[in-house]
Amino acid sequence: MKLHDFTFIGRIFIMTVLIVIVLFFFILFLSQKISDNPPHKDRYDKLEMISELVSQKMIDKNALDRLLSQVGSTEVKMLSREELNKLFYESDVERLMNHSLRYIVAPSKRPGQWFFVTKTAESFLCFQIPPPPPPPFKNRRGPMPLVIFISIVAFAIVSVLVSFSILYIKLRVFSKKAAIFISSIQQGKFDTRFQISKNDAFYESMMQFNTMAQQVEKLVDKIKNSEQIRIEILQELSHDLRTPIASLKNLIETLRFASDNITKEEKKELMQLASAEMVYFERLVEDLLMWARINEPKYQEQKEEIHLVNLLDGELIRLESIYPKILIEKNYHSIDVHIMGNAYLLKRMFRNVLENAVEHAHNKVTISINVVGKFCEIQIMDDGDGFSVDQINSYGKKKFSRVALFSDSTRLSIGLGSVIVSNIVKLHDGILNIKNKGGANVIIQLPVPG
Repeated sequence: MKLHDFTFIGRIFIMTVLIVIVLFFFILFLSQKISDNPPHKDRYDKLEMISELVSQKMIDKNALDRLLSQVGSTEVKMLSREELNKLFYESDVERLMNHSLRYIVAPSKRPGQWFFVTKTAESFLCFQIPPPPPPPFKNRRGPMPLVIFISIVAFAIVSVLVSFSILYIKLRVFSKKAAIFISSIQQGKFDTRFQISKNDAFYESMMQFNTMAQQVEKLVDKIKNSEQIRIEILQELSHDLRTPIASLKNLIETLRFASDNITKEEKKELMQLASAEMVYFERLVEDLLMWARINEPKYQEQKEEIHLVNLLDGELIRLESIYPKILIEKNYHSIDVHIMGNAYLLKRMFRNVLENAVEHAHNKVTISINVVGKFCEIQIMDDGDGFSVDQINSYGKKKFSRVALFSDSTRLSIGLGSVIVSNIVKLHDGILNIKNKGGANVIIQLPVPG
């Protein structure tokens, strides 16, 4: 696991423990060095030099006495191996004989007597010396273990204080950065981000702040786009409504002022035109409400498993009752497909496409369902005149467009309806294709759960 995966408090703890461990081993190492180089080592070096002078008979008695007094020695003896065994413990003699030591400092069998013992060519020289002090850090009953313990505790406390001081400084710096960050967001600078690296103390918090800023920026952009779309809708709506409003006004004035001069057939035709305009208004209002709902987050996030055939069958039953003269052919009897999506939006999408197909068809509408790879392909085809080139190019893009069907004097809006269909397909990560193949051919591809 990398260091930045830990929280900053965890790093403080690890750093403190490491410092205490390093200090502990440093004190042990220092104690060992002091033990290996005791403060009275100079005395032993001088005694070793005196022993060489004595063994080579290069010093007289007076000079020897002066040197011995300088090093605190009161007596010098020249002993044989047998005498050495009688005066010293066997372990000390073995240590001197079996190890390549120049000298040893050892107590004699007589209490309170210590000697500096070195080998010569013919015998052993023994200098009586004061008892040496115990080596530092090795006397468990002395004060040094307590000193070591207190030192380690003191270092640990200092390490914790330093660590939390660093933490406090980091918190102050982070709080200032956060205040600047929030102030920038409040001023409308939604592209503000923390400049961070993976080794920053508050890496995860900074990442969450950046993620939040990114979401806020997306939300603001979406609101701006929605506002722009509302403006465009109002502009296109005002332009698109002029013709039906003028038509209704003329129809009402004609019936009001010239009703006595027109025949029954002409009155019937005028009433059909008025009814068609009212149907157009009704559908326009439904499309506007649907367009507003598509942009609501709750409709974009609500997804469930949907049985596609049952959803389509419900819409086709409704259409068959409204348009009994149009034959609806189903080519999906052996298909059993489930998709993930919003049932309300998908139902409205199929209603728009199916109603448009039925209203443009001469005699028949064909619906086919096939599974192609990871997608479910729904093809809705009518035997009408098909789309024009302009209608294919503007399908799903232009908000309003009125098309006249003179065969039955009806009018309908296919512009906003196509935009609704296109947006619902996109919300479900699908693909929309428009073709002319013996009539209008709308192909919708929706992903199938893997």
